[in-house]
Amino acid sequence: MKKKDLVVEYIKNMINKGRLRQGDKIPTESEIMKELNISRFTARSGIDSLRKENIIETLHGSGSYVKNFSGLKKYILIIAEDNVISGVARESYRFIINELKNKIEELNYIPYYYIDRKKSDVLKEIPQIIAETKGVLSVQSTDKTLDTLSNFNIPIVSVIKCTAKDYSTVMTDYPSFYAKIYNLTKKYNLKRILIFQISHTIYRNNKDNYIHYANDAYCKRYDFVYVNYSNNLPSAISIFTNKMKSLKYIPDVIIFLDETIYNNVFPIFPEFDKILRKTKIITHSSGYRQDWGDTYDICRVEFNMKEMAEKAIELLIKKIHGEFINRQNIYLEPVVINEEIFK
Repeated sequence: MKKKDLVVEYIKNMINKGRLRQGDKIPTESEIMKELNISRFTARSGIDSLRKENIIETLHGSGSYVKNFSGLKKYILIIAEDNVISGVARESYRFIINELKNKIEELNYIPYYYIDRKKSDVLKEIPQIIAETKGVLSVQSTDKTLDTLSNFNIPIVSVIKCTAKDYSTVMTDYPSFYAKIYNLTKKYNLKRILIFQISHTIYRNNKDNYIHYANDAYCKRYDFVYVNYSNNLPSAISIFTNKMKSLKYIPDVIIFLDETIYNNVFPIFPEFDKILRKTKIITHSSGYRQDWGDTYDICRVEFNMKEMAEKAIELLIKKIHGEFINRQNIYLEPVVINEEIFK
């Protein structure tokens, strides 16, 4: 690290920790020299770098101040990992990000979308934004970034992905999801059930807010096929194909507990056409293709993303206003549609 960068980090840390706010005067060159044990030239170079980054402004004869962006004092960060907006991301992520942005703007806050990468450093990349951030909505982000922001007492609400942390969470009620499926199969006396499940839907943790898990008692009651999330697509398709070829029965129901397999195995459905036309298919979340839905009886499970965004914003605003201090969790029931196919 160059010596002038020590000055940059010193001032940025003061801003992020709330010791310097917009309009505040930063330490003088002499004070910085004494604090960091550096030369006047180095102190001045660091201040110049801060000025070039548009973090401070210098008034002749007065000193340097944290730049005051008039009116831009009500940011709400929307943080997501870079894979959330990549081509392989679920449409549900992109949908809820847009919903959150719209609702933030309706409340006269300013949405700021930050892409959280494995090696990213939120303190270095957006220090001025953090200094004026009122709250954070994590659609999916790293624990490192959330922990960093929580150190500055910024309210955080986790959306979709539930973490084993003390962050407030708005999350789909998975126990309700499994209960709905179980009641549906029981109601129509469907006993031969084949389940495909991706590993990341069966997390387990003792924390009571970590609810993203499968109901083992339900899954293990039937023919259960586990697919590791690390499996690549050819491997996942191979698991599906091998299982279908080895079947000694016609399933009443085939359940895909994550859309990853469901969406990608559609191209090989015709290979098992005779079986699939005699069974019912329940799918989870996004990735639905109407052309295959018209061919086979498919009951798609949807999650109410609009309600999830509304509840997340509602909870965050309450935390911003100091109404909640400790962890608060909101569980939303999924919506099961098209039950008609079972009649």
